[in-house]
Amino acid sequence: MIVVVLAVAAGGVLFALSFRPNPAEKLLTLMEATARDPVAAGITGYTGVLFDSCRKQEFDVFYLAPDKWFVRGRDGNEYAGRNGGRTWSFHRDPVYAEVRDSGASSPDSYWEQWFPNGLGNVVAGLRGSTKVIQSRAQGSSQILAAFLEVRLGPRGVIAGRPARALLRLSNLTLGDDRTHWVDESSGLLLECEGVGLDGADSHIGYVSLDLTPPADLSVFEPVFPEGTVVTRVQAGALGELAARVGISVREPVGLPANWTLGLPTLSIREEPPDGDKAPVALWRLAWSYRPEGGILSQLPELPGYGFLVKGAWLEVEVTNASPQDLGPGEPVELGPGVKGVFLSSGGPYSQRTLSWSVGGLRYRLCSDAGVPGSEGLSLEFLAEAARSMLTGD
Repeated sequence: MIVVVLAVAAGGVLFALSFRPNPAEKLLTLMEATARDPVAAGITGYTGVLFDSCRKQEFDVFYLAPDKWFVRGRDGNEYAGRNGGRTWSFHRDPVYAEVRDSGASSPDSYWEQWFPNGLGNVVAGLRGSTKVIQSRAQGSSQILAAFLEVRLGPRGVIAGRPARALLRLSNLTLGDDRTHWVDESSGLLLECEGVGLDGADSHIGYVSLDLTPPADLSVFEPVFPEGTVVTRVQAGALGELAARVGISVREPVGLPANWTLGLPTLSIREEPPDGDKAPVALWRLAWSYRPEGGILSQLPELPGYGFLVKGAWLEVEVTNASPQDLGPGEPVELGPGVKGVFLSSGGPYSQRTLSWSVGGLRYRLCSDAGVPGSEGLSLEFLAEAARSMLTGD
């Protein structure tokens, strides 16, 4: 127990406040240590089987320290993997395969949490929940508080391993209460169960786990069924990526000063030949702008507490795929001979898009406010951004 003594100058009265450390902190610290150095934590590799109630099937799991993993559905219709900085995924229905090169890879949180690589994100989410009251008192706008508290729960046995529950308790309006079962000796996440925002029960966890490195290391290389069309994604400087597909692009001007450019990516898919037609490379160049920090708004269900939400952001896309297919929406004059189409999705998460076609390419601006009840960027804002990309002004 930590005791803090505060002295009040007027009258010299002393107040003693005691703070008990969160009993869950020891387990969270173990998970962090495993994430930082799994080998030092005694984990060189493992194999296992996960059951996913949402997908209603089992998945074979393979891990080799420090940063190689592979997950494969027993029905063969879905798998994903990581080998260092490169990630890949495959879905059979509909058929889609993707390989992200080093630098363009983003952690697949759904699968990554079951490996040391993803434990840091799990801990950050759990530990962040305990700071909501502190963050409000300190006037911070940097804490995401979608739930209120994490508590140490009962002990149990999951996949033959000694486990302890971490209970993530949320506000009833927000929902998403979850229980994380963690291996008390290794810090690995063994099971996650709870009720989602849609009210449905969800459960995913190990039914077996063997902390022995896999014998077959070929699983850590991306292999797809014959004839699969693979989308390859790379990241880099915007101008360099544009040059790789033989174009130049202008960034929109007039954006808010606190917006920053996200990491641009270039996706290329080699379409197979169709009859006498030669193979076609379809590509998509995308980048985004987001406000630094976020917006601290007030939840009426939680008076006195803050809730961080992402402010409106802007995503830009240029592609040579279906350049004339702008979709439905409101016509917008963008310049001489250039007409765009504006569409607002409405609903709790308002998404607004403005699309236009120039020089055999399709351009698209997309804004999402990121918080229920608010709106994305206005049509006027998007139209001015589009015109600046056309004229450079």
